[in-house]
Amino acid sequence: MLALLLLLIPSCLSYCDLDCKRLEDDPSKMVWTERATYCENGYGDAHCDSLYVGQPNVTAGGSAVRPDYCWGTTDANGVTTENLDTIANSIKFCAKRCGYCCVTEDHTCNWTIPSGYTAEIQKICNEVTWDKCLNSVEYRPIYAKYCPNYCGFCMFNGCVDAVSSCSKDPAVCRSTAMLTFASQYCKKTCGYCTACPDTRTDCAEMVRLYDYCNWQSNYQLKKECAKTCNMC
Repeated sequence: MLALLLLLIPSCLSYCDLDCKRLEDDPSKMVWTERATYCENGYGDAHCDSLYVGQPNVTAGGSAVRPDYCWGTTDANGVTTENLDTIANSIKFCAKRCGYCCVTEDHTCNWTIPSGYTAEIQKICNEVTWDKCLNSVEYRPIYAKYCPNYCGFCMFNGCVDAVSSCSKDPAVCRSTAMLTFASQYCKKTCGYCTACPDTRTDCAEMVRLYDYCNWQSNYQLKKECAKTCNMC
């Protein structure tokens, strides 16, 4: 069945995987999902773009092939073959540029469901959509706590901004007039989360040996050493 499916997809002539893609109503067209690019590049956008100059751009709803350099190595004859180390590095450092966000730690955590997982919450999680992940003031905190994989909330320790635009205006955190709003709707941006742990066990050692908090990207710091590097 899979072989037949791939025969129907012309964009798979060079290389194809089903990660972060979906079939359109037309079975001959497969496009990138929103989850393909909903994360941050570990190396930063500018650096990742410089690594893939001239390569196709992965965009949600687009059908361009994934850049060769994201998944393989090219020999002197111009033939690219799959390389698992290349894929692993792309997922870790340039997931957004390569369309691998849906297979990053943000989207693939082994989540232990906390208490309070009622039938109503299960229904909310089952009916999650990408638009709700981005815009639902009511449901974003529920997704973060009870079903973080779909929205890419795995590394947030159950705490997100209910209003997704909070991070664009951090001044709201310092406004006395907006204190109630910030504490309720901008918990992550304004530091109202109840937990902000390090996910690595060697953060202090990394700081001592490599000045880790000053050379790693903010995105990586928040994922790995948020407490040690005062990123909460």
